[in-house]
Amino acid sequence: MTGEVERFIRIQSVEIMHTLARPTTKTWHSIRDGDRVRLQDYLVLTGPREEADMAEKRHIFRIKHISGIQKGFRVTYFGNHFTVLEISDPGGLTGLELTCVAERD
Repeated sequence: MTGEVERFIRIQSVEIMHTLARPTTKTWHSIRDGDRVRLQDYLVLTGPREEADMAEKRHIFRIKHISGIQKGFRVTYFGNHFTVLEISDPGGLTGLELTCVAERD
């Protein structure tokens, strides 16, 4: 049986807490309807140099329309984390394009 593997992403927002014990703690939470989002398409844009490292590449995730996504949210795809830089709505209410960059460890 041959077929394309279904691909999904997770979209998360961050909660930053400041306490005396830990000055800054980040906690990631899946947004509503963002726990298992089916990818419609996935593209990687490289700069003028082919050997550009992963963090310089732009990753575009095309998904169904989900309201409430903002810059700074995190996309998780195959265990890798990406920061959302831009959200565009090229086709009206039919879908979104999330332009992201890989997070550095």
